[in-house]
Amino acid sequence: MSANARPPIPPADAIEALALRHAETQRRCEALLPLLAPAGAAPAPAPAARATAAAELLAYFDGAAQRAREAQEHGVFPALIESMAGSDAVCLRGMTDGLRDERRRLDGIWRARLRPALAQLAAHAPATIDEAAARAWVADFQRYLQAADEELLPMAARLLTDEALAELGERWPPESIAPGALP
Repeated sequence: MSANARPPIPPADAIEALALRHAETQRRCEALLPLLAPAGAAPAPAPAARATAAAELLAYFDGAAQRAREAQEHGVFPALIESMAGSDAVCLRGMTDGLRDERRRLDGIWRARLRPALAQLAAHAPATIDEAAARAWVADFQRYLQAADEELLPMAARLLTDEALAELGERWPPESIAPGALP
């Protein structure tokens, strides 16, 4: 390992690191809700706190949450499909395609409806977040994470070999998904 290389996530912890990142993402989804109240309205955060919270959400969903999605879609999904053969792989492909499509839909809502308003708030500019869109996005994102946590990750822990898990851990730098590496 070179002096600049980061240690890989230990193989036994690769799936757990992704599960912990999902838990952090759920917490960050909840952190969006207080920003829905108009500035100055109770119980809206003070303007400086709103700007800080918005900046933190932008950094998280544009950074760590995207890296975790990439690790899941480009690491776990292919490894699971490769671990299975025949009709089981067809079922897995259906599940992973469904999760991938749902995440793309959620990312599209983030980019089009939520991110622009949060960017304005982070810049201390007046902005209103579409409350209905934000609440629906939070609920849908939490359902997406729940499906991944209850179906995908347990299946990966069960089906992937120690070698496959080690490879995933080597490909994921700690700041990508490790639970202690939050922006």
